[in-house]
Amino acid sequence: MSLRVLLTLGVPDFTGASKMAFYYARSFVEAGHEVLCVCGPRPQGGASAIEPLRSSGVKVSEEHGFSGLLDRALIGRLAGFIGREDIDVVVSAQQIDLKVAAWAARAAGVPCVGFIQNRTAFSGHWPLRLIKRLGYQFTVARGTSRLICISEAVRDQHCREFSYPQERTVVLENGIELSTHRPLERHERARLRNELGLNERDIVLLNVGRLDPQKGQRVLLEAFAEARFADRPVKLVLVGDVTAGNESTAKTYVQGLRQFVDVRGLKDRVIFAGWRNDVERLLEAADAYVHSALWEGNSLPLALLEAMAARLPVIGTNCAGHPAGFVQSVHGYIVPKGEMLPLARAMEQLVGTSDEARRAMGQLARTMVEDRYDIAVTGHRFVDFVAEVAGYGAQVRLETSQAV
Repeated sequence: MSLRVLLTLGVPDFTGASKMAFYYARSFVEAGHEVLCVCGPRPQGGASAIEPLRSSGVKVSEEHGFSGLLDRALIGRLAGFIGREDIDVVVSAQQIDLKVAAWAARAAGVPCVGFIQNRTAFSGHWPLRLIKRLGYQFTVARGTSRLICISEAVRDQHCREFSYPQERTVVLENGIELSTHRPLERHERARLRNELGLNERDIVLLNVGRLDPQKGQRVLLEAFAEARFADRPVKLVLVGDVTAGNESTAKTYVQGLRQFVDVRGLKDRVIFAGWRNDVERLLEAADAYVHSALWEGNSLPLALLEAMAARLPVIGTNCAGHPAGFVQSVHGYIVPKGEMLPLARAMEQLVGTSDEARRAMGQLARTMVEDRYDIAVTGHRFVDFVAEVAGYGAQVRLETSQAV
């Protein structure tokens, strides 16, 4: 027996949370289920999840109203869609669309699973933050049947701060598609570097993600300015830009980043690459990856996993604890979040080692990901859990196992 699953995706870019949503939507299709997706408007610039979803057999339609205040009209339209399409279960892929998906599912009388990929924070002055917090707590309590949390830290926050019953949660860490990460031919690597204004001698540190205070690029730039690399030519490439939902705050933040680069004389060493559709190839063209986030849902967020899958040594922060299986100085370095000096020292250590040692460290990182974070395994578990919530239980589990 197959399921009809509605996936909601408020911001259909192709980074982080939306990429994981794509992986799991594809897992449903591969297991013989039907997936429909209602998403926010296509992002301006950068990669979109819409085309990959459609190419995987997912029916996608775009809607306005996921961002900002609660859109009751969108809730009504979505509830009607659920009824007309005979949906069995709704999966909300991002916190930004959960407030709509949960209430639409409740109105239509079907279960809703919240896929929680980050610890939840609230912006604005304290009265607004309080209203948002209470609204979110009420929504997850009354509007969701279960929560899939990508880490114990995320589950702990929802159980402790929002009083969500632990027995209605499951922890499922990110997975990664390993087959897409293949070493580049030498000429292709040189071409990509040349396109970004880099040469083969440069030691390239890469950072990928939306430009946002959460991702800590300001701390990264301060650490990069502080770090002493002797005479080695080191370049920092920031891939990403502002996303929908907090444009005004993020644009101010980005202006501050660019001003810092100008004031500190880093324009020749820091590259703002904007959104790119070829991040996997850019990873293969880099020498190391730096993830400077101040908070995340997982100690190994998707960006770090992808960098490790691309055989890069990595530097990350302890914003969600120390990653399971990650060995300091073997796979890279984990440093305290929000602290400039430890991040600078870690970059110095990574740059100061030999090219051969960095490549060996990157290969060990790849091996760790292969052993622990294969999307084929996590995708099966995701489908299995949602099927149970939809009430199909053992019969769907059996069919899913046979399909895999």
